[in-house]
Amino acid sequence: MAKMYYILLLSFLSFTLCGAARATDSPIPQVKHSLNFSINAEPLDSAVAFEDSKVAHAEYVPFFLLLHSFASCISKFSSLATRILVSNGLQDSWLRAFLFLFVFRYLRLVVHIIAYSHSKPKPVLENPTYTAKDVSVIIPTVEPRGAAWEECLDRVLVNGPAQIFVVTVREGNIREATRYCNALSSCIQVLSVPAPSKREQVKRAVLEVKTPITVLCDDTVFWPATFIPHVLAPFEDPAVGIVGTCKRVRRAFGSFGMSDFWNLCGVFRLERTNFDLASTNAVDGGVSCVSGRTCAVRSSILKDESFLHAYCNEYIFAGRIGRAIFGGPIGPRNASDDKMLTCWCLKKGWKVFHQNCPEVRIETILGVKGGGSRFRGQCIRWARTSAYDNPKMIFEDGLWRKYPWTTYAVLATSIVNYAAIYDPVLVFTLYKALQSPVTNELGGYRHPLAILCFWILATKFVRPASHYWRHPRDLKYVPFIIMFGYYHSWIKFYALLTCWDISWGTRPGIDAAAKGPKAG
Repeated sequence: MAKMYYILLLSFLSFTLCGAARATDSPIPQVKHSLNFSINAEPLDSAVAFEDSKVAHAEYVPFFLLLHSFASCISKFSSLATRILVSNGLQDSWLRAFLFLFVFRYLRLVVHIIAYSHSKPKPVLENPTYTAKDVSVIIPTVEPRGAAWEECLDRVLVNGPAQIFVVTVREGNIREATRYCNALSSCIQVLSVPAPSKREQVKRAVLEVKTPITVLCDDTVFWPATFIPHVLAPFEDPAVGIVGTCKRVRRAFGSFGMSDFWNLCGVFRLERTNFDLASTNAVDGGVSCVSGRTCAVRSSILKDESFLHAYCNEYIFAGRIGRAIFGGPIGPRNASDDKMLTCWCLKKGWKVFHQNCPEVRIETILGVKGGGSRFRGQCIRWARTSAYDNPKMIFEDGLWRKYPWTTYAVLATSIVNYAAIYDPVLVFTLYKALQSPVTNELGGYRHPLAILCFWILATKFVRPASHYWRHPRDLKYVPFIIMFGYYHSWIKFYALLTCWDISWGTRPGIDAAAKGPKAG
């Protein structure tokens, strides 16, 4: 019975891929550079090419040739595998191990491609419940100066919120921010806290909020002019408590080198995150984390005294294990504030919605300032957050019951998916499964192993595909991006071993001030 299931599975895969191969034989479409704002435009980014449709698509030909070759090779591999199964030539234990590892990893990819392609943003109603006058914006900052800061404020002001709260620290920053903001608009109010802490800064502003919706915004984020109406649209559902947005890193094209490479790594970080958030939210309504770069929240959630206390007094390893190993809980945490807010909303029964459309697509800066050392520090901080919080969300918070797909596809997968280990194990189990005389008679194991390696590498292009389509010049970094992906496995492993470290990592001043006085 098990063998018959495998035969049917592989036959279906063969049929599907043969169809994909035939589909690629059609002429390459001529695509105009336009975005249809009336439909689900965000998932169609890969269809955006040149403004002049008469320009030759020579640099896009490799994509179609690659797809054609890939589909044809996989089809042959599927046919070969089916024949081996029928001939009873595989060692079942290794086959089952390979199939489990393969399906565990790639089932989510297939489902996410379908879910992402069919996800739809909430439309803006003709007479919406909430408008820009129902929105307060909180911008915590420790550097209220520079071009990015000024553009951030300008972009927020264009959207016309009722109130903007800028929360900073230190007398010099307060004076500078007050002088600049007073000259800019009367709706901006500058507040302060004794020491730099994003959570304390947010809390300080929340106490002043009087609107039903609050938007949290980092100081290096740039909104489109259409942002507020579209980020408010999901709140037409009274059960929605928090709304996340799609994000994109500004590509700072420079000469070929490390500086340009780190910026590209930042681009792909957010491309992958946005793909996963939109996909899981479309499947079961869950998300792993609503990004704190920009999110909209019902003010009643933020102003809840129990939330504010938990928000500013979050400790890790507070149980018996923590007391035994570390002598007591570690905290309060400053980083991973967005993860805490997400978990709070999910545990309290609020719905989360990921609004995925160009009208709310924010831009930010990543991988530019500080070079490789700063970006690695950010990766370590993000990985530490996942290493501690993802298991907690599954087991302690019990979110797997309500969000089983998100639990499998993101939370559980992040615990075991170390590419530098997983990929070789996947290849090894297939190699062992193909060790039989029948395999040699049918052509040996080298071809199937080569196809598997090709599959592994090709699937790494799925989530950043839209970026490569928009900027084919970045294809020159492909080998280095793949190598960084494997290097990132060791970053994750190091973060796992040091998940007790709650420092910000890239802002020593904030870490040093963590033990300072808090805002009242």
